[in-house]
Amino acid sequence: MNDLNVQLGMVWQGDSLAGWVEANRRIYDYELVYFSRGRCRTLTGNGMLLCAENSVLILPPDCEYVCAAETKVTRWCVHFDWFGTCPAYRDGRNVAAVVDKKHVFDPAFAAGRYERDGMTFPAVFRLSDEEGERIKRLFRAFFAVSPDTAGRRLERLGIFLQILSLVMDSRSGGVPEKRERNTVFFCGKRLIDERFDDPGLEMRAVARELLITPNHLNKIFRRNLGLSPSTYLQNLRLDHAASLLAGGRMSVGEVADRCGFSSANYFIRCFRMKNGITPLRFRERAREARGITEEG
Repeated sequence: MNDLNVQLGMVWQGDSLAGWVEANRRIYDYELVYFSRGRCRTLTGNGMLLCAENSVLILPPDCEYVCAAETKVTRWCVHFDWFGTCPAYRDGRNVAAVVDKKHVFDPAFAAGRYERDGMTFPAVFRLSDEEGERIKRLFRAFFAVSPDTAGRRLERLGIFLQILSLVMDSRSGGVPEKRERNTVFFCGKRLIDERFDDPGLEMRAVARELLITPNHLNKIFRRNLGLSPSTYLQNLRLDHAASLLAGGRMSVGEVADRCGFSSANYFIRCFRMKNGITPLRFRERAREARGITEEG
């Protein structure tokens, strides 16, 4: 154990709404994720980990994964390396690389594996209420420290070591629910993620490319995400449309076209069904929230 030299990487904290599904990712280091609210599925190549309030998830290097929020979730995330030798840190790489055509994951830049104390990662640790309150206080203190000096960086590292120690000592770690390899699901999701803006994209074509039947594609999406691949595609398009509406000045027709909808009218109808308001009203509210007027 004397060679442990924990080094901190990227950190972040935030909320995700119910139904949110992230892009496929692979990481170069370890990631510790504390769930202070909500329920979330974490899908890996080996199966599924269910994370709820007061759960801590630890993901290892070279692990392709997807997080899918069943309810609104609040996550506190810290990337780290056990041994202080992660090549991705020295190279300045994004440690959580999106898996698509533009990004190539190079295992040579992955951190070394922690393979001790009978621990197997990925794993989820379910904390008691008392442990959950303690770790919540520690995370608040951790994120309150601005690492702008050597002393403050050491203070932050010290708090994280307390968090890591609490989690590892809890002895409540569980491995993914065992099932057949999730390779087909990850490949299918990646194809949809890359081609969602194509209005002609059909699930039959996706299934054909994966060498499976449309029925099997539907089955694996429902098992992993709790929804059909067509619904996932529709949600992906609508979420992307919402980000374009909130952050730009494109017309509704341009947004519809950019997001793979066959017509502006169909887009408006789908958007209203999901969000309860029209795209234009959504844009107005987004601008009001940022204090921006049309004139500004």
